[in-house]
Amino acid sequence: MKRSLKHGAGYLVIDHRDSPGVTPADVAHVPGQPIPPVGQGQLYEVDVLTCAHCQTVVLLNLKRTRPRGFCAKCNHYICDNPVCHATCAPIAKVFDEAEALAAHGLVARGQPRREAEDARADPPRLLLTDKE
Repeated sequence: MKRSLKHGAGYLVIDHRDSPGVTPADVAHVPGQPIPPVGQGQLYEVDVLTCAHCQTVVLLNLKRTRPRGFCAKCNHYICDNPVCHATCAPIAKVFDEAEALAAHGLVARGQPRREAEDARADPPRLLLTDKE
């Protein structure tokens, strides 16, 4: 049970006190959310939250003046992505629905699952892996 909005929050530590560190040029080509360049001999610590709708990890900026995104339906913080503000679709709910479909022998969009022999002949159409 979720005790507060901060429950489940975390923090990020990048410790380059004993390493050469990274420069802005080193991280400029990395897609997605900007990675903070932490130079040689520096320690970077920041609180993080995970968007309940898309699982994006948000680095919290203490100098932010506008309010954080919040979904009143699921009572969780959400990121600034407009798609996450449009509808309440927590990733846990999406996984629960997929699990229920699988338990009834269905795949996404209500398509019946093929027989085991046919399924082995084709490569998988959906593969869930951890992002590195």
